[in-house]
Amino acid sequence: MVRNQNKFKIFHHSSYMPIITIQMSEGRTIEQKKTVASAITQTVANTFSIDPAAVIILFQELPRECIAKGGELVSGGKQ
Repeated sequence: MVRNQNKFKIFHHSSYMPIITIQMSEGRTIEQKKTVASAITQTVANTFSIDPAAVIILFQELPRECIAKGGELVSGGKQ
């Protein structure tokens, strides 16, 4: 998948491209996500000895009514 278009550029960096998915409830700010992305990127890049540009982080935000902990929905209702 080698193309010069920007939307494909993400896949060129390395054959060791780690993709990290963070699943969390909705409500985090852009600044919080930037801080987490930066910290995780640096840790992974240093640990794997790769270019930080090769690290991809995906944030999956879930509605609180779609998350249960200890048998109860995080939104407050029972399962």
